[in-house]
Amino acid sequence: MKKLALLGLVMATILSFSAGQTLAHAMHSPETNATPQFVEQAFAATHAHMTGFEVHDWTTLHNEFVPVQTLVTEAHTYAADLGLTNMHVFTHQDAQDHVAQWSGTVNFGPRAPRVTATVEMASMVFPDAPAQTVLILRYLGFTDDEQVFAKA
Repeated sequence: MKKLALLGLVMATILSFSAGQTLAHAMHSPETNATPQFVEQAFAATHAHMTGFEVHDWTTLHNEFVPVQTLVTEAHTYAADLGLTNMHVFTHQDAQDHVAQWSGTVNFGPRAPRVTATVEMASMVFPDAPAQTVLILRYLGFTDDEQVFAKA
């Protein structure tokens, strides 16, 4: 009887571990990003209505200090790949940071005429840490269309 109970305990432990691993993989897998569905469910549960949105992503590219002109060129490439139109550029340069930001509009369909986007690359020098270059993507939409939010 003890052997059967021990075997059952071992099997339950293995199954729990396996289920936990599967759940962890599903929750952290980039192809299963459920943020739009979560927002839709939260709005439905609270009877809220979306009037606009901001989607923001910050990614570290590498640990080096990059010239402004390189940032302008690379940020423009990202902006073109994302489909930005009516683009204009902003740059900033001083001893500790270089910034290039392309702003424009993105076409997510006829119900989203006012979705703006920015692609910003910033390269920074820190006194007590390695230099860092980051990419910041931002969509800002003034629409109540949740499908546009999901596309962004």
